[in-house]
Amino acid sequence: MARRPSSCKIGAMEILLREARLARGWTLRQLADATGISLGAISLIERNQRMPSIENVYKFAKALGVSPSTLVAGEERDDFVAYIERIALSMPEEQRDQLRAIISAYIDTLPPQQ
Repeated sequence: MARRPSSCKIGAMEILLREARLARGWTLRQLADATGISLGAISLIERNQRMPSIENVYKFAKALGVSPSTLVAGEERDDFVAYIERIALSMPEEQRDQLRAIISAYIDTLPPQQ
């Protein structure tokens, strides 16, 4: 897993993950067991100290019965975003990191939403 830059504007994944886990009534251990992701890694993600890989977002979503976009954005995404997610999953990690950097840089250029 890559460390999340302190200026990352991707969203509140850590809050959304914790909310989805608690809504299911699960402990960190139960989520770790269901996903195969270490308890320590999940704890770091929920405390906003690590950013999960795309694969791990999908593992969380499957285990918790929510869509990956719900965990990342708090809402269902449109077809374009789903398309980007599918492409990103087929990329090597280095290319996904580059794509993430490009998208983050683009988002930084957008005017604030009202």
